[in-house]
Amino acid sequence: MIANYDEKLLRMYESAEEQMPFFKRNLYEQAFKKYSASINDILEEINSELEGKPEDFVLNYCDEFASLFVKRFKGEYDLLTKKGKKHSYVTDHNTPLVIYVFPAILEYSAKWCKPLVEAIVSLWNKTFTEVTISYGSYNDIKGGFKSKLCYVTTAVCESRNQDDNCYELSLLRNYRDNILAKEEGGEEIIHQYYNVAPTIVKRINRLDNSKEVYDSLYRNYILNCIKCIENKNYDECKQTYIKMVSELKSKYAY
Repeated sequence: MIANYDEKLLRMYESAEEQMPFFKRNLYEQAFKKYSASINDILEEINSELEGKPEDFVLNYCDEFASLFVKRFKGEYDLLTKKGKKHSYVTDHNTPLVIYVFPAILEYSAKWCKPLVEAIVSLWNKTFTEVTISYGSYNDIKGGFKSKLCYVTTAVCESRNQDDNCYELSLLRNYRDNILAKEEGGEEIIHQYYNVAPTIVKRINRLDNSKEVYDSLYRNYILNCIKCIENKNYDECKQTYIKMVSELKSKYAY
């Protein structure tokens, strides 16, 4: 295992946290490169330990690394006594992991990178059950800016041959950016969605009946959200949105 692992595991997270203010369309690429450079020595050290090793050794190493990584944060988490504080702790820590840490590991592109990320995600979700996470590549995250985080709705509209500026997408983006994001708890809802949406879309796209799935989402959720926004019934739109994400998570995120 890497030397001074506790210090280095903390650096992997804290360096990502430092780049969170730059998670914006025009700044993310530069921030991601800066973050990747800041942890490159850690990834090189891991690679030197795993390069050429048999698969069983690699998988065991990934499990051990994940255990140490999660343990580093569980100590702080266990000191919190209130449920709300625990929930906030998990939410706050999920986003830097999904946006910087996991994509940077995957971008390193060694054979051990995906098993390592999967091991961390699996143990993290078993340990911190309040808000679970998934992972995506740097290109997944960067590509999300084009649709302003409307991954699922964009995929639905593409399956219906609707362009990126169609009425539904424009209306829902405006709702997310100018209404939901400004409500209490709105940013948290958006971040939770962002944590799992890229994986959900990938897995639906692999299905033989993906078009049927997207048509069902359009009929059962998106049309209702559109109607709610048009009638300024924003709370019902939010609840429909939350229900859709919950259903998709249960079916496709894990």
